[in-house]
Amino acid sequence: EAALELAEAEAEAEAEAEAEVEAEAEAEAEAEAEAEAEAEAEEEEEAESPGPPPAPLLKSVLDDVRVTHVGAVLGVACWSIAGTTLRLAIGRGLLRHGFLTTYSNFGANCVGCYLMGFLEGVAPIHTQIHTFPWIFRSLLVGFCGSLTTFSSWMLDIVDRGTASLAFGELISGLTMPFVFLLWGHDTAALLLAGAVARAAPERRVNLSFSRAGGGGRELHLANIVFVALSVVAAVVIPVAVEAAVHRGLVNLSLIDRRSVVLAPLGAVPRYALSH
Repeated sequence: EAALELAEAEAEAEAEAEAEVEAEAEAEAEAEAEAEAEAEAEEEEEAESPGPPPAPLLKSVLDDVRVTHVGAVLGVACWSIAGTTLRLAIGRGLLRHGFLTTYSNFGANCVGCYLMGFLEGVAPIHTQIHTFPWIFRSLLVGFCGSLTTFSSWMLDIVDRGTASLAFGELISGLTMPFVFLLWGHDTAALLLAGAVARAAPERRVNLSFSRAGGGGRELHLANIVFVALSVVAAVVIPVAVEAAVHRGLVNLSLIDRRSVVLAPLGAVPRYALSH
C-alpha cells in the first residue's frame, strides 16, 4: 500500500509538472502573439502617419507673378521682331512662285500655325506656364503670333480683284492654317512618343521639373539667359535688315522695315489682352 501511495504521489507530481509546463508554454505563446500584434499595430500607424512635412520651397523674386509678366512682355517684344522679319521673308520668297502669287501672307500663316502647334505639343501646359513661362510665351505669342497675321490677310481678301479670288482666299485662309496647327501638334506628339519608346527604362527622362532646392534656381537661370539672348537678337535683327537693304541683298520697302521695328507695339498689347 505504501508503494502504491508513493507511485500515485509521483504520478500526480509529474502531472502537475506537465500542467505547469503547458501553462508556461501557453503564456509564452500568448505573450509572443501580443508582441506581434503590437508590432503590427505600430507598423500600420507608421504607414498611415503622413510623415514629416515637406521642406518649404525656396522663394525668389522671380517667383512673383508680376516679375513673370514683365519678363514675358520683354521676351514677346523681342521675338515679335524675329517673327515679323521671317513673315516678310516668307512672303517675298513665295511671291516669286506662280502658285502663290495672290497669297502674300498664306505661306507665313501656315508656317506660323505649324510652329505654334509644334511648340504647344512639345511640353505640357504646366511646364509652359510655370516652369518656362518666359520661353514659351515669347515663342508662342511673340514669334508665332507675329509670324502669323490676321489683319494683313483680311486686307489681302479685300484687295482681291474679283469675288471668286476673295472667296477662295477666305476659305483657304480659314482652313489651311488650322490644318497646319493640328499637323504641328501631331508632329510633336509623334516625336515625343518615338523618343520615349526608344529610350531605355533606366534612361527615361521625367519631363516634370521640381522647383525645390536648387532646381528652381536652374530654371530661373534658363529663363533669364533666354530673355537676355532675346534682347541681343532684337537689336541685331533690325540692324542686319537695314544693312542687307543698303547693300542690295534684299528688297524691302520703308514700310516693311518700319513694321519690323514697330512689331512690339502690336505684340505686347496682344499678350496683355490675352492675360
